[in-house]
Amino acid sequence: MELGRPHSPIELVDAIWNEVTDFRESYELPDGMLRTKLPAYDELVVRELLVNAFVHRPYTQRGDVYLNLHPDRLEVVNPGRLPVGVTPQNILHESRRRNDGLAHIFHDLKLMEREGSGIDLLFERLLATGRKVPTITEGTDSVHVTVPRRVGQPGVVKLLVEADKRYQLTQRERITFALVAQTESVSAAELAEELELPDTSALRPWLGRLLAWGLVEQSGRTNATRYFVPPALLREAGLDALTTLTRCSHTASVRSSSKIWSASRARRSPTSGGVWARRSPSEPSGARSKSSSERARS
Repeated sequence: MELGRPHSPIELVDAIWNEVTDFRESYELPDGMLRTKLPAYDELVVRELLVNAFVHRPYTQRGDVYLNLHPDRLEVVNPGRLPVGVTPQNILHESRRRNDGLAHIFHDLKLMEREGSGIDLLFERLLATGRKVPTITEGTDSVHVTVPRRVGQPGVVKLLVEADKRYQLTQRERITFALVAQTESVSAAELAEELELPDTSALRPWLGRLLAWGLVEQSGRTNATRYFVPPALLREAGLDALTTLTRCSHTASVRSSSKIWSASRARRSPTSGGVWARRSPSEPSGARSKSSSERARS
């Protein structure tokens, strides 16, 4: 299905969000005697992925932006490589603006909250909903950002909400707390690697006040240091037991295959610079593809 022809960046982002039906699906999480709905894809995450794709792509190079919809993940493929000095291993901390004027326009339109790559927002929002951090890879002439659909640790949602309500955590503290909460325990070296830090000595500003407040505890010293959330907090959040997720959808069950359509099977735009949403053939809705031939214009 081809989208309309938006005339502004705001209309383009809105059109993609509103037309892709997968973004309307949700999961139900048990919360005592009640159940809480959690979107299959966080709206802020999807919008940030789109804005990043439009602002940071090289417009001297032809190519389309693709949204590949798999049963268990969303992959955004952008033409071109990362800016010089930015790699998948340091992108959480390094930011290089390729299109300065376009970035200012998106900021003035309130599509970007501040300067930067927005990767820290992706980390924060995904972890806050019990999901893993985004996977970022760089191809020969493209950048792929993949975010998971499924909730791995539902209890993290409740744990983070309660901690944030009481202590008003910083963004770094929320990211670190959620990372630690998703594991039984994590070594200092492993945590530094997850946060893309050069070594364990750089962990201090990320752990912030978590240790002082007792939200995170540590055992061992130097290279043997490990961090973990106190068992009592984990039990209270239900992270010590398996949680069954019930998917809220009017569609049939998703089959296991995640083979993406090849470019030759997808209908191509007659012009470059378009935005395409491609669905894996195992998706249940029966739609072959969703596309927009609109360019991301500066």
